[in-house]
Amino acid sequence: MEIAINLPDNLVIQLQKLPNPNAYVSGLVQKALKNPTVPAGMEINVMEMIQQIREQQYESFKKCKTVEEKIAFYREGARLAEERAKKGD
Repeated sequence: MEIAINLPDNLVIQLQKLPNPNAYVSGLVQKALKNPTVPAGMEINVMEMIQQIREQQYESFKKCKTVEEKIAFYREGARLAEERAKKGD
C-alpha cells in the first residue's frame, strides 16, 4: 500500500540517498507505533485548554445584552461546531 505525506525538501533528498528508503521509513513508523509518545514541546494540557475556551466563551457571552443576542450567540456556536464536525476537526 502507498500513502502520500508531505515532507520538507531537504528531508526528502536525504531519504532518497538511503539504500532502501521505503524500508527505513517503514521501520521508523513501526517503531513509533509500538511506543507512541508525544514529542517534546507538543504536550497538551487538556484541562488548561478547556479552561481557556470556557473563559473566552464566557467573555463573549457577557457581551450579549438581549435575549435575541444570546440566541444568536448559541446559534453561531452550534453552526461552528457543525462545520468543524463536517470537516472532521
